[in-house]
Amino acid sequence: MTSVALLMEGAFTRVALLVAQAAVVASGADDDAAHAALAARCPAEADVGQGGSPSGRQASFIETRRSQAGRDAHRASRRRGGHDHVDGVGLDEDAHAVLAVIETFHDWDWAAASASSRRALELEPGDSGIMSVAASLARVMGRFDEAIALYKRIIEVDPLHTNAYKNFGITLFYVGRYEEAKTYLQKAFEQLPSMAYGHFYLALIDLMQSRPNDALAEAQMEKDPSLRQAALTVAYYALGRKSESDTTLAQLTAEHDKDAPYQIAEVYAFRGETEQAFAWLERAYALHDDSLPEIKGDPILRRLQSDPRYAALLRKMRLPL
Repeated sequence: MTSVALLMEGAFTRVALLVAQAAVVASGADDDAAHAALAARCPAEADVGQGGSPSGRQASFIETRRSQAGRDAHRASRRRGGHDHVDGVGLDEDAHAVLAVIETFHDWDWAAASASSRRALELEPGDSGIMSVAASLARVMGRFDEAIALYKRIIEVDPLHTNAYKNFGITLFYVGRYEEAKTYLQKAFEQLPSMAYGHFYLALIDLMQSRPNDALAEAQMEKDPSLRQAALTVAYYALGRKSESDTTLAQLTAEHDKDAPYQIAEVYAFRGETEQAFAWLERAYALHDDSLPEIKGDPILRRLQSDPRYAALLRKMRLPL
């Protein structure tokens, strides 16, 4: 599952901690209760990295928002109704933004996500993280021009926003602007050489440009295990090394059938195995894979778009055709 990590480094955890911490401040409970509230709201995303503890920018974000969470809880005791509440807790602009992430990638509630994102932008229109949420939602909905404009603005106001460069690159990949996509992905690597996910997309770009040897080299550098296997599988296939492609595909399906069904569907689609591709897309739907909302415009799935089952899946997800 890649979408959440790509978006803003654990946004599910951020929103739930913001909301739960505000509830904790109001109730006098301890942080264990806050984590329990998170688990109840969004069970699959309750863990916060290794050991269940926030790290890096997550931890910094949480610390800088502790006092604000208290103020939100105080406001919540005086306000009633409206979209500025979750379970009676008042929300600030950050909470609205990351709530939009949950509504996009976990709830698949596009109307609610749009409302949360819009409210966050109203409260803090120049915040790079909030604009990043809006850009990702625009991409999910297939509004690629809007997403591109937002990513350009994010980079203007926050030139060290690594995820903006990465997600901008992915968006440009979706619209076929491959050289520009590579440029922005490489800029993300300049800021964070150990970044996961980037080599996966660089490999896919190389494949779309008929450079399978370069794709293989990129695939071998990918940090994420499931994405590395997926990229290797398609690179081997493009090179005519079907036996090796079959072997890595077998490993991918055996080891990541629950956490990467969407990527497995992409692999089968690339290999021209349409029935298997749709079977894995349906599995991604059944498992509520948080990568599935990024189906619209995915270049790797392009050959599936003429099949009636593709439009049927979009309708089932309530995504625009």
